[in-house]
Amino acid sequence: MPNYLITGMSGAGKSAVGGALRDRGLSVLDVDYSDATGWVDAKTLRPAKYTHGDGYEHLRELLYFWKSEILVPLLRRGAASPLPNFFDGYAQNIQSFYPYFHKMFLLTADKRSIEHRLLTRTNGDWGKDPAELRQSVEDLESYQDQLRGAGAIVIDSAQPLEQIVSEILELCR
Repeated sequence: MPNYLITGMSGAGKSAVGGALRDRGLSVLDVDYSDATGWVDAKTLRPAKYTHGDGYEHLRELLYFWKSEILVPLLRRGAASPLPNFFDGYAQNIQSFYPYFHKMFLLTADKRSIEHRLLTRTNGDWGKDPAELRQSVEDLESYQDQLRGAGAIVIDSAQPLEQIVSEILELCR
């Protein structure tokens, strides 16, 4: 069955949607919370370390990448599965993975909503640090534009969660 991507900037609702799909018995990998992600140096693309609180300048020297050596085998296995497979997450090299997805869903939200969600989230610390919040807000439009340009199906994440999940499942038929 096909692989489906659920993406959007931090705070867009990817993990919530993935959790709701998982609650319905579907296969979902939250890539952001797996071993398939990591930080790399923006110049050398070698593994790098980031710790919350390192500051904006250090954060801008890094890229958040999906690791192809881990994720590609999972995507290939998913494509061979008899059931649909959902992958939710964000990465700055996500364009390398577009060919593995039958459809991509982009959860969108305005800057004010992203800021509020990041500052009040309970499922992680990303975005509570001022540097992380700043990067997320600054990168919002360019990331959304990139995915729109790649043909992602845009879904407004201001809708109720069940409505978002129903829309995604309907579009996967």
